[in-house]
Amino acid sequence: MQRYPRRVFALLACLLSVLGSNLATSAPESTPAPAALPPEVAAAEQWLALADAGDYRETWDQAAPYFKDQLTKSQWEGALGNLRGPLGKLVSRKLRKNEPYHHLPGAPDGEFRVLIYVSQFERQPKATEMLILMFTKEQWLLAGYFLR
Repeated sequence: MQRYPRRVFALLACLLSVLGSNLATSAPESTPAPAALPPEVAAAEQWLALADAGDYRETWDQAAPYFKDQLTKSQWEGALGNLRGPLGKLVSRKLRKNEPYHHLPGAPDGEFRVLIYVSQFERQPKATEMLILMFTKEQWLLAGYFLR
């Protein structure tokens, strides 16, 4: 996770308080915006959207270099197509777990997140998807995907 000096947060808080007081006096009442997703969850869900759309080649392009070193794009495209294709379209998906790790067996040391989703597909009423994300080059990228 990227670290910011405290003065950045202090400046941000000051700006928000000034903007907030100006907005409070001039803006009409509105419903609050939904909370933003944590960056690793947003990255996982963007990757899953590609897989759900059948864009398996792009899922490889959006993966971490560590992942790409394990298999070729065509190997991945075939494997993911064989895994996901028979399931049909996604019906629902809910995030159940988001755990941080610094060491994973067989992987280089780094910052990882393991996200577990409970999913339902047209022809698979109950499935568990596990994504392993790795923080690299200022972003979260896929380092592993498992489906059972």
